[in-house]
Amino acid sequence: AMAARRTVPLDVLWAIDVSNKLLPAGEVQVRDQNIVVKAGDFIRDAEELRNLVINVVDGVPVYLKDIARIIDGPAEPASYSWISFGPASDLIKDLPDLYPAVAISVAKKKGSNAVFPAFW
Repeated sequence: AMAARRTVPLDVLWAIDVSNKLLPAGEVQVRDQNIVVKAGDFIRDAEELRNLVINVVDGVPVYLKDIARIIDGPAEPASYSWISFGPASDLIKDLPDLYPAVAISVAKKKGSNAVFPAFW
């Protein structure tokens, strides 16, 4: 897809780099306050990235969606679970206070044999 549109990986790198910057452009003084002026913008989501112009060939824009598959990965964790040992535990003196925890839920499906899967 890139070769068909006469685009190279450096074109992609350059387009993302110049389109994803917020730079100081100076200051304006109003009364007793300095207001910092910034120019540029950040790419905010996958849709903006898909519609980013990477190159222009014969007057036709080449969008990133034309040469790449853009997917939005998993969200950042909003919270974490932790587990610790109580004061009565024999392990508390040898181990750290907190550990990351993982919770697993298991449910029996109505009408199924719950004993059979336990042996596998």
